[in-house]
Amino acid sequence: MFGKLYSQPSSSQQTLLPSLQGSVSHSVQKWKSTDGGKQKQITDAVVNFIASDLQPLSVVESSAFRKILEMAEPRYLMPSRKYLSATLIPTHFSESFSRVVKLLHCASRVCLTLDIWTNRQTRSYLGVTAHFIIDFNLSSVMLACRRFWGSHTGEAILLHFAEIEQLFSISGKIDYYYR
Repeated sequence: MFGKLYSQPSSSQQTLLPSLQGSVSHSVQKWKSTDGGKQKQITDAVVNFIASDLQPLSVVESSAFRKILEMAEPRYLMPSRKYLSATLIPTHFSESFSRVVKLLHCASRVCLTLDIWTNRQTRSYLGVTAHFIIDFNLSSVMLACRRFWGSHTGEAILLHFAEIEQLFSISGKIDYYYR
């Protein structure tokens, strides 16, 4: 099927390809995990990719994903799925959480939007987003997206709201407006 889309290599190219592939894969020495610099940059980018795009941790075990990274940087040593889940993702979460707390600390006022929805499996979720202005720039950050158990009553919503408000230390920055 794909034979018409791609040209076949000549006989001289066919004999050259295996020798080149063998020499590249055997001559490249992998970085040790203690080698800083590029190894850490790529690992941070992989963690950010997984966290930002909500990828499953199993993506690091994908042969296609590993091939892409190997082509981009043959010396790169992929961290294990276990190390990702036990160390790298929690560290990424802590750093992201700290950045959000610092941003909210710099804001004089914070506005929150809350949304509750139910998915097709009838599981309810609560989303909370903070909106604020720093140096005349409007910013928004997601503070929570969590399962919401029980009835969607005002009291139940207030419990989640108060917990998030306390977690991010923003209770004094929120103005309430009632009609």
